[in-house]
Amino acid sequence: LAGTTNLILKDRIDQTLTRAQAGYGSYDTFNARIYHQGHQGNLSYFVGASDERSNYTQYGATNSWLQTLEAADYDKLKVYGKLSVALDRTDHTLSLFLHHTAHRGDLGRPNRDFDNRYRTANLAYDNQLSQALHLQFKAGDRDYQRDFGEDNYSTSLAPTGHSVTRQRIRPLDLTLNYQHAEDALLTIGSDRQSVDYATESISTAGVVTPQNAVTATSQGF
Repeated sequence: LAGTTNLILKDRIDQTLTRAQAGYGSYDTFNARIYHQGHQGNLSYFVGASDERSNYTQYGATNSWLQTLEAADYDKLKVYGKLSVALDRTDHTLSLFLHHTAHRGDLGRPNRDFDNRYRTANLAYDNQLSQALHLQFKAGDRDYQRDFGEDNYSTSLAPTGHSVTRQRIRPLDLTLNYQHAEDALLTIGSDRQSVDYATESISTAGVVTPQNAVTATSQGF
């Protein structure tokens, strides 16, 4: 999502819809996707999943740490869904969005595997308190773990362990809008974000060596 500043997902579903796609292409690439949306009373929802697999191609320079000895392969699976309920009016809603991505494969060498996991949860509350006042609250949780296998190339292909990166971000946002003087809008709010970031190496014997550990918090008004 590099460069993306905001994603707005639909809350209200007006019609039931199901879509399915499948494709095949170069480097034995196969992909499939399914999506379904619907509504029942005050509840709207959508759910979807996609999977893509490929053998890719060899790359790198001879004796480089990037050099591949065989076709690299990967498998990326995504699952996501959202529930949104109108509590007593269409402009008074509570919604929950969940997303999970698993990205696994190897970099073209027997001990250069990777196993990356990305999870997202968003909770949003939206309330048009009156014609002039609008309240919005959002809370999120982003949890990432990236695991890479390491070898002793170009000396040998023997494994030397794994490097692991863990990151967790928890954003909060509270905003109140007041519309006045016809075309004027006053906005006040507060936001907070906390981040935990750590890297470590795991030897072939299972010994864990911490390398980096960072915690940061920011808050604005």
